[in-house]
Parts: sequence; structure tokens; C-alpha cells
Amino acid sequence: MRYLKPIWSGLLLVLCIVGIGWVLSRISLNAVGQAIGRANPLGLALTVAMLFLSQLLRGLRWLRLVQWETPATLAHTWYPQCGGQVINWLSPVRVGDIWRVSKVVEQDRTSPAPSLFWAATTLLIEKSSDAFAIGLYALSLLFLPLPQAVPQGIVQVIALAVGLFLVAAGALALRPERWQAQFSKRWGGLAKLNLAASPDAQARREAQMRTPRNWAEFALICLGIYINAVATNMVLAYAMGMSAAVVPHIFYFVLLMTGMAASMIPGNVLLHPALAVLVFPLFGVDQATALAFGAVLYVLGYGVNLLLWAGLAGLRMTR
Repeated sequence: MRYLKPIWSGLLLVLCIVGIGWVLSRISLNAVGQAIGRANPLGLALTVAMLFLSQLLRGLRWLRLVQWETPATLAHTWYPQCGGQVINWLSPVRVGDIWRVSKVVEQDRTSPAPSLFWAATTLLIEKSSDAFAIGLYALSLLFLPLPQAVPQGIVQVIALAVGLFLVAAGALALRPERWQAQFSKRWGGLAKLNLAASPDAQARREAQMRTPRNWAEFALICLGIYINAVATNMVLAYAMGMSAAVVPHIFYFVLLMTGMAASMIPGNVLLHPALAVLVFPLFGVDQATALAFGAVLYVLGYGVNLLLWAGLAGLRMTR
């Protein structure tokens, strides 16, 4: 079982390379460049703004979870989060998650740090909510109209299986009694160190977790994150002259998020354009434009994250 993910990741990388190579044998890079050149600058600027909004919402979600135990500030949590995402994009395994936890538990001059247990647990809560949301998007494909070029029965069976699995996995993982077990499984060495919260911080966290308003707030932030994610792709598509219909973008989003979660390819290189070429031509988009869309989305998404992290690092150095 431990070899399954590296094998899958290697196969995925090979498939991406073969797919992109096959596409480039049929279209020219000049055609891709022309598709990028035709992009509407205002639409690209709006896409960048929505990517920044996505990072802000994700930062707010993590901040509010951390605040259930300790009165942290966005200045204390946002830098580790953005840095962890940058590192995750570049590493074949999620090293960024370990870095993110290690940085946020450091004592800061402006905010008290959360316990190691709770910092790691917040990441498990985030991943569980991510799985739940992707599962709901996958299930929505059962009710949305798909083009005739898509094998309806196969897609619906896969969407049903993937959707139910992710929704169930996300819902079960959000049960508080399972968090300690998951923490011990992922970070067994750290769990043995007994790096828990102080009694006061633990009491605060338990009280916050019993407050329905906090969970409602968490759900609303998650809703904003995932609506914004699909909407961002639709805005970029519109900027590049593609159809802004919601169905292909939900289809693409589910495949992309599932592929990114399963892949150990450093930087998820080629994954965005490869899946774009796989999905959007089924909905009438030419391959050159689809490839350009995936490439631009990758560059803008990673670029925004990198610039934000660099900016936050600069602010920390000036303090």
C-alpha cells in the first residue's frame, strides 16, 4: 500500500507528458501563444484579484480555527500558510504542511502560539472539509448536463463513487474523537512528545468547539472558498474567449483537485494544462486554447501564492 501513491504519481506524470506531447504534435506552440495573447487584460486582472481573495479566505479559515484555542492574529498565521502552500507545490510530498505547523507554533511577539497538537489538527480539519466539498462537486455531475462526447454512464458511475467516498471520508474525519487518532497516524513521532495545550487553552478550545456559531462560520468560509475557486476558473475562461458555462469548470475542478491530492509530482507540473486539454475540448474548446488556459491558470495561481508569501516575508523582516 505504501508504494501505491508513488506508482500512481509516476503514472500520472507519464500520462501528463504523453498527453501534452500528443497535443503539441497536433498544434503548434505559436497557436498556444496566440491564444494567450488574445486574453482580455481586464479579465486576467480580475482572475488575479479572485486568486488573492481565495488566499485571503483560506487564511481567514485557518486563523479562525487557530483562534479556537489561542487569540492568534492573521499576521501570525498567514505567512506560514502561504509558505506551506508554496513548499507543497514544489515538493513531491507535502513537506509544506510540516513547515507550516512548525512555523505557526513558534512564539511570536504579537500573538501567542497554538499547541502543536491543535496546529496539526487544524490542517486535518481543513483537508476533511476540502474532501467534503470536492465530493459534493463530484456528486453535482450526476445532475448537470454533459456533452454527447462524454460517456454519460461511465462519468456518472465514477462521479457517484468518488463523490460518496469523499463526502463520507470528509464527514467522518470531522468527528472530533477521530482527530487524535489521525494526528497520531500522520505525525506519530510528534504525538509521543505530549506537546499539548495548557489547561486554559484546552478549555477555551473545547468551549469554542461546542459553539454552533463557530461551525456555521467555518462552513460559510469553506463555501466561499469553493464557490470562488470555480468562479475564478470561469472568469479566466471568459478572459481567454472560452465558454464560461459552469459544467466544464466543475468537471475540471473535480479532476484537478483529485489529481493534485493524489499526485506526488513536484509542483504538479503539467497537471493543469494536461487536464484542461482532456476536459475542455469535450465542450467545444479547441486544444490550443485549452492548453493555454491550463498553463495560464497554473502560472497565475502559483505566482499569486509566491508573491503573497514574499510580501509577507518582507513585512516580517521590517518588523
